[in-house]
Amino acid sequence: MNIKNVNLEIKSYENEGFGFNFDFKSGLNLLTGHNSSGKSTVLSCIYYCLGLEQLIGSKGPKTLSPAIRESFNFEGKTYQVFSSSCKLTIKANDGNIYVLTRVIKDAENNESLNKEIIIEDSKGNKFGKYVHATRDHDEHGFYRWLAEVNSLEILESEQDGGKISKSLYMQNIFSLSFIEQTKGWSDFFSMLPSFGIKDIKQKIVEYCLNLNSLESRLKLDEISTKTDENKRIWKDILSTLNQQLTQLNFYVPTLNKTKILDVKKIQNLKPILILENKEISVENYLEDLKIKINYIEKSIDLSSKSFDENNKNLLQKEALITSIKSYEEEHLKVFDLMDQEQEKQKKFSNLLSETNEDLKDFQDIKWISTNRNWEKLSNSKCPVCEQGLAKISSNSINDENVAKTSQFLKSQKELYESYISASYNLIQKYRSALDFYTKKIKNKRKELDYFSKDITTPSVLAIRTEMQNLAALNQRQLTVEEFIVHFEIIKHNLKELSIKHFDLLEQERVIKELLEEDDTTIMEFEKLFITYLNTYGYRSNSTKYIHITNKGNYPLIPQISLHGQESQNIRFISSASDFVRSIWAYYMSLLVLGKRHPGFLVMDEPGQHQMRVDSLKCLLASAVGSGKQVLMAISQDRKIDDKKVNIRELLNELGEEEYHYLHIEDSDGCVVRKG
Repeated sequence: MNIKNVNLEIKSYENEGFGFNFDFKSGLNLLTGHNSSGKSTVLSCIYYCLGLEQLIGSKGPKTLSPAIRESFNFEGKTYQVFSSSCKLTIKANDGNIYVLTRVIKDAENNESLNKEIIIEDSKGNKFGKYVHATRDHDEHGFYRWLAEVNSLEILESEQDGGKISKSLYMQNIFSLSFIEQTKGWSDFFSMLPSFGIKDIKQKIVEYCLNLNSLESRLKLDEISTKTDENKRIWKDILSTLNQQLTQLNFYVPTLNKTKILDVKKIQNLKPILILENKEISVENYLEDLKIKINYIEKSIDLSSKSFDENNKNLLQKEALITSIKSYEEEHLKVFDLMDQEQEKQKKFSNLLSETNEDLKDFQDIKWISTNRNWEKLSNSKCPVCEQGLAKISSNSINDENVAKTSQFLKSQKELYESYISASYNLIQKYRSALDFYTKKIKNKRKELDYFSKDITTPSVLAIRTEMQNLAALNQRQLTVEEFIVHFEIIKHNLKELSIKHFDLLEQERVIKELLEEDDTTIMEFEKLFITYLNTYGYRSNSTKYIHITNKGNYPLIPQISLHGQESQNIRFISSASDFVRSIWAYYMSLLVLGKRHPGFLVMDEPGQHQMRVDSLKCLLASAVGSGKQVLMAISQDRKIDDKKVNIRELLNELGEEEYHYLHIEDSDGCVVRKG
């Protein structure tokens, strides 16, 4: 990408026109003038038109000079700014010319428009894209457009729950192209907005040089997230299982919450019962239960053969049958209610999904004032005006209606979510009730099976005691058998989790092996960086001790290793002026070698810390030789080597055709009267 022109338009309250207009060319561009002449103001408008003002401190117009948004002096008179906007003309990497317009101040509009950038292509087509808002890297966002026309990939990765997030933002990537005056020379990427991204500086350089390690490490981050989630699920499953085991007085050897086992070990897991201080397998325990149950059944049969069933037993038997029928009827009613509720839940889920899609579209377009795309909205009618959306033109819907519609959709979303949550809880209650009725029916049927044998005998109480024992044993048998079935389901789930876990570990191993394939590119980067350092006159340390690697405490940041000591960041053991030289060399190397670089470099006052004349001359010469567009703002006269040096002295070894010279006159700075 190349910057072609920056143009500022200011209207005073007297309706007079002011501003500035600067053309730029490919190659080296020098913007000069005295201190406080407005060089940084010109550059800040470039940042602002690209939506990159975070690289100079913040978001929105407040990052810009008060002279272009509040008041300014011109020919001894102070003017109040009524309105202002700036335009930036660029030639993108797709070969097309675009004009980007962004409002700075609009006194007639209470709502700031500075979140929208209007783009005009070479055919006169205009459209708006928004910045500094949710999803500004997606379809309607300016950064998505900026990335696409400049062939800069927006990296995305899948996070927990299937969510897609940006791994690097355009504001991160364009930090490769801007070094601002006040803090930009204090460190590599010193004004970089991190957005909470891990290892952000390392990722930017990896992106720029197109190293395999970037995508590999992003994949490692994704694997780490998924691995942590698998461990959490494993722990939750075992917590629930341990509660069941404790209730049954069981335990499972070799099973713990922290370590995920392989499939073979999971297959061999078996619950053990502790009985009379002895360990008994569940299979043996069930066999013992069956023997006891069989013995009691025979005992009851023998005791019952001598006696006829009396009327009381018959009445109790009828009561049992009635009770079973009642439970069965209740079971059927609850099942029908649960089935109906599941259908309602499915309906609400579909409505929620549709509402979410509608809400996303409204969120995308609410920042855009030009060419809104209403055809994508799926609602049949607008909840604000009750018209069919397909019949509404973009001009008939204003921002107030958009906001009301968005608010309505949000309330609909919250309502559907509350319905679904309540429905889920109700279904869980239905399932609990079904489990209750199922167990009651089983127990009553067991009791009924044996109650017919409960006849009048001289030892009725003894028989009844035996039957109670039998019912308890049958219940225990049923509980253990149900647990065995449940335990096999748990083992199946643990196996699936184990397969995913060890597959992730294998992916991690393979990816780490791929990280070693970037050495050639990194060595080339290191070589060019050291060449530039020597060219610029770096003296703090011998460059033979300087290296760049993607490992250690400072990955892809220049490091110095002295006499077997631990490597240190070049920033910490270089003089102030030599560290500035290393910043020159670093950014120039990335500009020249970068395969995914914006394609230009802006340096605001590179001659920091009384830089030597010969170093500055070499910097200018290397910018000419880079074959890239470089914009430098340099004071016309500054103290160098303890003497005042004019910018022209730095250019005497360059031909006039090798650079483009832009000078801000000394009178009132960059803001001048425009006809």
